[in-house]
Amino acid sequence: MNTHGWLILSALSLLSACTTLSPEQCQQADWQRLGQVDGGNGQTLSRLAQHQKSCQKAGIVPDVAAYQQGYETGLQSYCQPQTIFSKAMQGFGNVNVCPADLQADLFKFKQVPAAYREARDELERAEARYDRLQSNLYFSNNLTREQYLYYRQQLRFLRMDVLEARTAVNWRASEVQRLQQQYQLY
Repeated sequence: MNTHGWLILSALSLLSACTTLSPEQCQQADWQRLGQVDGGNGQTLSRLAQHQKSCQKAGIVPDVAAYQQGYETGLQSYCQPQTIFSKAMQGFGNVNVCPADLQADLFKFKQVPAAYREARDELERAEARYDRLQSNLYFSNNLTREQYLYYRQQLRFLRMDVLEARTAVNWRASEVQRLQQQYQLY
């Protein structure tokens, strides 16, 4: 495929990413079930507006009452500690969609895994910085002695960053484990 073809294909896929439902899906939609799926996935209620926009092109008006009823049912299954924890471990999850009276209790099931993932990401970044500098140092043949010593010193600093990041990952992993054991989450 030529460059022009790839550009058109890319543009079409970007446009289709804006629509949540095809015209056929709009016509066949079980709005209550769709609401239940969206609520069960932790989508915000603004997802309905996206569906409405997609279906407007097909001349279909969603059954808002049925969608909202299903959405509330879906949220009941989503707004559970195990679900929030599992989604957060995958890098997703949104406690803010849950009823206000549950949010405070559910926050730790989002926050602890999110902090673990953040620590893990920071470790990856620190290791990448260290590896990059080490590679530059060992594959550079024309460094002066001062430059070489400077890079060695920077490597020591980066090694400390990596060790600190590993410690943070281990600490966050123990928090995750403690939460799993305390609330029997797996």
